Amino acid sequence: MSLLYDDRSAKRNIPGFFLLALTTFILISCSGDMLRIIDEVASDEMRSASRSGSAVELKPTIHGFQCGSDVSFTYMGERVTYGTLYKHGLCWMDRNLGAEKLPQNYDDEGGYGHLFQWGRSADGHQLRESRTSSGPVETSQPGHNRFITNSGAGSATTRSWNRRLDYDLWKGYDAENGVCPDGWRIPLIEELRKEKDSWRTGHIIASFRSDERELLWPLSGIRNANGVVLSTGRRGYVWSANVTGEQTTSSLTGRGEAISWSRNSKWANIMGTGVGLPVRCVSDLAPEPEPEPEPDSNL
Repeated sequence: MSLLYDDRSAKRNIPGFFLLALTTFILISCSGDMLRIIDEVASDEMRSASRSGSAVELKPTIHGFQCGSDVSFTYMGERVTYGTLYKHGLCWMDRNLGAEKLPQNYDDEGGYGHLFQWGRSADGHQLRESRTSSGPVETSQPGHNRFITNSGAGSATTRSWNRRLDYDLWKGYDAENGVCPDGWRIPLIEELRKEKDSWRTGHIIASFRSDERELLWPLSGIRNANGVVLSTGRRGYVWSANVTGEQTTSSLTGRGEAISWSRNSKWANIMGTGVGLPVRCVSDLAPEPEPEPEPDSNL
């Protein structure tokens, strides 16, 4: 069968052809804009929920990563690799931020990690031997790498480094002074309490001897508001993303919420933001590890 080209028919259909093409172009363009708008709205909702600490329904996964695998990122200008562990509905890094290695015992100094003042960025102040600078200061961005001391009223564990009380400095994935890598955040106090409440007496020591993979919590000590490191090997601490208090001019402004533990006891704490404690990063964007296949009973 031959196909005949009718010039008159083609001329009559030219306007219709261009109309169809124009309509298709408009639909594609609008669809692209609509997808972009939807994506932006979803991203805004995620950022808003992340800042408030509320549950995020629209949760993308961390690209190419599944909890239980190692995660590599840049910290203090160096590439580091940490393990991860899924527990309580969260993916946890297996060590404190700044730890040189996975701790082998509760008093393993290489596994202690750095000591952050609550709400400060990873600017170098968190190093255990960092120099000090007198405070408190009037800004959440001090612009230097010194540990800010406070010799004001109250004990050395209740003073603040910053007179500006900001509840969101560490909260969420896009925290103003966030110290965790992209896709990771500092846990909320209720998440840390859930971990603490799961410990039985003697858990801290037993976890280092267990054949099961456990989150390990060394007795990494504290740096008080005078800049003195204390209690290493005797007591462990970790900051949450939560802070409580009211805006005043007192040196006691702002108390960070934390948990602490010894070899046989555990506590929930409210401490001055001028204190230096470890940080552990978590993610609820990392998917749960896939279950291991059941062994074949026929083998």
